[in-house]
Amino acid sequence: MRTIDDHEKSHGDTMAPRPVTTLPPVSVLIATYNRPEDVARCLPTILANDYPDFEVVLGDQSPDPATVDVVAAIGDPRVRVLRLAVRGKSRAVNHALPHLMGAVVAMIDDDVTVPPDWLGRAVAALLREPQPVIICGAVVPVPHDRRREVVAEHVPASVYRVRGPPLFPGRLVPAFEWAGIGAHFILWR
Repeated sequence: MRTIDDHEKSHGDTMAPRPVTTLPPVSVLIATYNRPEDVARCLPTILANDYPDFEVVLGDQSPDPATVDVVAAIGDPRVRVLRLAVRGKSRAVNHALPHLMGAVVAMIDDDVTVPPDWLGRAVAALLREPQPVIICGAVVPVPHDRRREVVAEHVPASVYRVRGPPLFPGRLVPAFEWAGIGAHFILWR
């Protein structure tokens, strides 16, 4: 594990060399704030992916080192922690993006778990598209008592595409046939 200070500008040379692959390298970005238990559940599912070339960067906004401790306990060299002084998910993402090394960026919430083929399937979908796109994934809730809890669920029937220009004059929202959700998505850098 490598922890990067918010003010550090270079990646240094302590990173393990990337394996040779014909698939694009992926940077998985997780913005988190005071949720080490969620990171402890999320991170192993990402690391279990069978994709050959990826890194995980946590944009940690937590005031204490609990998230860093979780990552250190996992001890995987593919994971880096970027300690951030800023607050807010969008700020964390914007501060972390210059530190990513992959040609593809996969962003995921810290409370999401993924199957072992998540990155491979997402990159395959991205590679099938002739123009730049954002691929949003399904969200299937964990088993829960529906009478007591509401858990978001989004399982599209198939892949949908944006039609027309993304914004029309006078409209505040893009003209989409379908819109995904931001719990996890993947795009070209």
